[in-house]
Amino acid sequence: MVPATTSPPPPEVIEGGPVYKVKRLLAVRNRGRGRQFLVDWEGYGPEERQWVPSRHIVDPTLIRDFYRDHPEQSGPSGVGHRGGGTVTPPLALPPVSLV
Repeated sequence: MVPATTSPPPPEVIEGGPVYKVKRLLAVRNRGRGRQFLVDWEGYGPEERQWVPSRHIVDPTLIRDFYRDHPEQSGPSGVGHRGGGTVTPPLALPPVSLV
């Protein structure tokens, strides 16, 4: 018998758009003129992790906390990860891809 799987949580709707909860930011990379963070989504498995442009991260404490916990990464000094927070989905990715 196959164990029942739980459905991932639906996004919250803030200011008319879907917003997903973040468990933590795992890594950062430069892309073009900006940065992207590897997002571990709350309620989703590792196969759903995604690189998200920093401009889509709604909660600035996620980025600040990431740099505090990863001082080897270049970024604002004296900042780091506590977990939790929200992001908007990247424009190129339909919300359906996260479910």
